[in-house]
Amino acid sequence: MNNEVMQQSKAVNERELIAYLDTFTGTAALTESEKRQFIGIAKAYGLNPFKREIYAVAYGEGDKRKCAIITGYEVYLKRAEASGLLKGWKTEFPEKGICRITIDRSDWDTPFIHEVFFEEAVQCTREGIPNQSWSKMPRTMLRKVAIGQGFRLCFPSECGGMPYEEAELGVEVEMEAKNVTLPPSQPEIGKKRQEIWKTLNLKGPDGKLFFSKNYREEKIRQMQGFASLPVEEAERNFEIILTELKSITEENQNGK
Repeated sequence: MNNEVMQQSKAVNERELIAYLDTFTGTAALTESEKRQFIGIAKAYGLNPFKREIYAVAYGEGDKRKCAIITGYEVYLKRAEASGLLKGWKTEFPEKGICRITIDRSDWDTPFIHEVFFEEAVQCTREGIPNQSWSKMPRTMLRKVAIGQGFRLCFPSECGGMPYEEAELGVEVEMEAKNVTLPPSQPEIGKKRQEIWKTLNLKGPDGKLFFSKNYREEKIRQMQGFASLPVEEAERNFEIILTELKSITEENQNGK
């Protein structure tokens, strides 16, 4: 692991990780063993939850309870780039249901090629049908799996052993307030937070979400970062996002 990646690791300390996990409440709260596992993985790989590089989703009850620790494929890309050995990469679909990733390393004579098959990668519900994400975006999800597997195999020193990408796990991570870690629920913050979620989930006349997936995810990442801020500063930042959302929706309604 080179100096740049090591510096990233040092930037994540246990106190901040504990503060992050303490914001999980109710059904989303992690057990002590789950917290230890999350902290251990985050510290070992220098993953920052406030940058959405790692997050946890607890689901189920009793003996069926599970905790998925997840990372985004962008983290694999950053680690590979930081190694200084990544020359380039691409994904393609040579046939229906197959995604191929090709990765060029500067220290290898030939490119690394890896293929992922839909029938092997698809995540299904208990009824045996593809879950919501795989039903709506099968090519996107297959591509994410190919990227995750490909970079872990091609850059084992940098990415090997890291948490899996969401698409590789049978977990539906919905963008709901209860599953997103935010600052302590102070009254005013709570009101603004709920209004932001309501606005982000507005639908147009065609029944589709008004705000794009990328825009919504950007706002979620911003709100994730507020968890480490003092209450007053967090409240101001929530107000900024809320004002921005209102301005965009009003302009759209006025036909501007």
